[in-house]
Amino acid sequence: MTNIPELKKVIAQEETAWVNPSGCAAFMGPCGLLKNKETKKYCIKHGLTKSVLKNSTQIAWATGGKMIPEEVKKEYLETYL
Repeated sequence: MTNIPELKKVIAQEETAWVNPSGCAAFMGPCGLLKNKETKKYCIKHGLTKSVLKNSTQIAWATGGKMIPEEVKKEYLETYL
């Protein structure tokens, strides 16, 4: 998966859970740790090698959007995903 709409769709289908699109952004963070120049430098400094990261667990705070009306959620899932 490479983008937030894809993640949103998988969560909706597989977990039957609603997660705000902005909450899905937290899932993408670890994907670029060794790609971005600054985060790669941080990882090297702290010994976060590919091997270490491969065996790590990412915990993301994904909000559920309780204030979003059901019809808006349905429209989002049918239109944007």
